[in-house]
Amino acid sequence: MATSALEARLSEVLTLGGLTGGLAQHPLPGTGRLSGLVDRAFPEAKLILEADGRRWHARVAAMPNDRQRDLEAARVGWQTIRLMYEQLTSDAEDVAAALAATYLGRLDPAA
Repeated sequence: MATSALEARLSEVLTLGGLTGGLAQHPLPGTGRLSGLVDRAFPEAKLILEADGRRWHARVAAMPNDRQRDLEAARVGWQTIRLMYEQLTSDAEDVAAALAATYLGRLDPAA
């Protein structure tokens, strides 16, 4: 369930790319050093999608925390893709295609 209009838009873009699964508000994967939730997770592909709005994520103080969360997930093999509002609204078809390709590639690294 989306907790913001931006997360709802992320869901729409995922549907456009044929990705109807994923877990919303999934616990941050990692070693236990950090906790929190991610916007959307695809555990089978070890893929995290974060919809970053300017209100929270563009602040200079938020950027190190976001990068630390990404690094924590990477420690256990997860890839994080951060998407801005502009990408999800003005370039939705291309973003949807890129997300679908990334998802499929992570399911089958030989692809």
